[in-house]
Amino acid sequence: MWTRLWILFVCLSCVGCGSSESRKLVPVFGTCTYEDGSFIPGGALQLVFVPQDVTAAEGAEVKPGFATTDGDGIFSCVSTFKNADGALSGKHKVYIEALQGATPRVPKAYLSEQTTPLIIDTADSPLAIKIPKP
Repeated sequence: MWTRLWILFVCLSCVGCGSSESRKLVPVFGTCTYEDGSFIPGGALQLVFVPQDVTAAEGAEVKPGFATTDGDGIFSCVSTFKNADGALSGKHKVYIEALQGATPRVPKAYLSEQTTPLIIDTADSPLAIKIPKP
């Protein structure tokens, strides 16, 4: 009897609730600099990765991923559902948010999801995101 209950418990534990298993997260890292390779001044930047070719399937949540650059423009991981879990696989619009009250020195179009021209594919990681100087 206990053996059957144990097997049932193990099987149900493996199945889970399904929503996290229906999302494919991949590690995404790289750099964000000006087109000439120089660093973007103005403090740390937050990159927001908005999925473009992912739809909610069977109740799975579709969320943007976030990454923070260091002083050299390097970001080491994207976080979507939990810290450093990766980004949803596929194409993403990327826009920039300032952190710690800083003002990023980038063209205004790059500061909004609606106007950013940046489109990346997670398959291209490590990414080399290039921004024109304002």
